[in-house]
Amino acid sequence: QTFLEIYLFSWLKEMSNHNHNNHHSNNHCKIKSEICQYTDEDDAFINKKLPKELLLRIFSFLDVVSLCRCAQVSKYWNMLALDGSNWQRIDLFNFQTDIEGPVVEYMSQRCGGFLKALSLKGCQSITDRALQTFAQQCRNI
Repeated sequence: QTFLEIYLFSWLKEMSNHNHNNHHSNNHCKIKSEICQYTDEDDAFINKKLPKELLLRIFSFLDVVSLCRCAQVSKYWNMLALDGSNWQRIDLFNFQTDIEGPVVEYMSQRCGGFLKALSLKGCQSITDRALQTFAQQCRNI
């Protein structure tokens, strides 16, 4: 099972416990079969079943590369992946060693109010101007 399937199953199980009627075991079987029958044909399945807050929580465990990949899945996932709450800690080591000015400006605008920790270890082309932009936009560092 994938990380997302585990979260999905846990959430659906919790939801079925809230609806704890006489058909509790039927709900459990239905939930398990929904997960097992999931296919790529229903791209919006996860978006329909999980609240935005839970998806954001799942995304909060992803690294920079994974968040960028998720942002390419759909417009909705792009919005979730680029939510500032997912960008509290940024580690660019082994991701982008030649960070350029526009990237710094975009990152600082996108997550400036949320960013608490930034690692530029290995970034060879970081300029004084880029650091100044981070200092101005990211006051929580």
